[in-house]
Amino acid sequence: MKTGKLVLVLLLQLVVLAGCSRPKAPELVSDSPPELNAVESKSPSILVITVDTLRADRLGCYGFAAAQTPNIDRLSREGVRVHHAVAPAPITMPSHTSIFTGLDPPAHGVRDNGTFPVPQKIETLAERLNGAGYQTQAFVSAEVLHSRYGLDQGFDGYDDELWNEARPTDFERPERSGNETMDRVLQWLSQRPSKAEPFFVWVHLFDPHQPYEPPASVQGAPTLYDGEIAFADRQIGRLIEALEREGVLDETIVVFTSDHGESLGEHGEETHAVFIYESTIRVPLLVRYPPKLPAGKVYAESVRIVDIMPTVLGLAELEQPEVQGSDLSKALASDKPPPALPQYSESLYPELAFGMAPLRGIRQKNWTYIRAPRAELYDRAADPGETRNLLDLPKGAPGAANAKHRAGELDRLLGTLIEEGRRFGFVAQPKA
Repeated sequence: MKTGKLVLVLLLQLVVLAGCSRPKAPELVSDSPPELNAVESKSPSILVITVDTLRADRLGCYGFAAAQTPNIDRLSREGVRVHHAVAPAPITMPSHTSIFTGLDPPAHGVRDNGTFPVPQKIETLAERLNGAGYQTQAFVSAEVLHSRYGLDQGFDGYDDELWNEARPTDFERPERSGNETMDRVLQWLSQRPSKAEPFFVWVHLFDPHQPYEPPASVQGAPTLYDGEIAFADRQIGRLIEALEREGVLDETIVVFTSDHGESLGEHGEETHAVFIYESTIRVPLLVRYPPKLPAGKVYAESVRIVDIMPTVLGLAELEQPEVQGSDLSKALASDKPPPALPQYSESLYPELAFGMAPLRGIRQKNWTYIRAPRAELYDRAADPGETRNLLDLPKGAPGAANAKHRAGELDRLLGTLIEEGRRFGFVAQPKA
């Protein structure tokens, strides 16, 4: 986890520490039953790429003209781009756990970095795919995702070695550069145990996390933060090219997303971890899989990153677990997707770190409601930056009564989500 200053405007400023088409295959003679061969031939490989601390609106495919993200943009052109994807927490470990369990933080129990390990009883995507015969391998770039915190469940290999002998005096560095991580990824792909069996690979890049220190080779980015994103994009390009050279890119389900965004000074927060506004909760989400998904499609409905696990399993035609996320594999290709489900989000960092009030929120359609000592309601259609709290309207002012009514409805819906989650082991008030 990198160290930096996080400006917290709740009551005071606080300093916190933060993290090709496939060539025709030769005919083979096999003693295996025909049914088994048919199943194996349909099993796609799966690649999940998470770039830490990445705002959707800093990518070219999401409309940022100054972005240097050609490789990420390629995934968008050749797959489905989700216009509005929501993370359940503005912090690394809880959100990644949601990606790989299909559960919100109160259900999987990981509420902060470095304190709450993934419970053994919870099944991860890697465990399910491992049981289905997949080779499973992860590569992470930050100490906060070290195997000691439990996300290694189900992976045959979990590369979290951040120490580099080229930096013998830097053995405690809590991250490694994206190019170092990608070197490991490409080596594993070229030397993986079996090229006949499908793989599930998770690649995590940490570069956009503060402090922003892009290499000198990145030139012309509008900010240092954007330079870090450009550097991460280059590493993703190396991976895409490697899969393309091997002829397996189009047979691989590729999911690209992030765990959370970055405030960049909005709402008085320099980085992330405290607030649950769009700047830190909205993330990019791209899904590329030519056999089932159209190229260049924009999915207009909101998606939760807890939907990633069941959607991947749906695309791979594997059995679904009982989770809070939804299988959107058919919806992503549909011209008439189902209405978006309410999206839960939380920040318990203020409570766990400083004894202050936690924040819990819900997004439904264009509305954002945040349950806090001073509740907040935003109409993102009219106020995308969430700067005008409609609950601050004076009594009797136009719209004030409607805002109060809307907030009451959303607060009740938030309570319903919490109650429904109890069957997954939902814990409303964790203790660190």
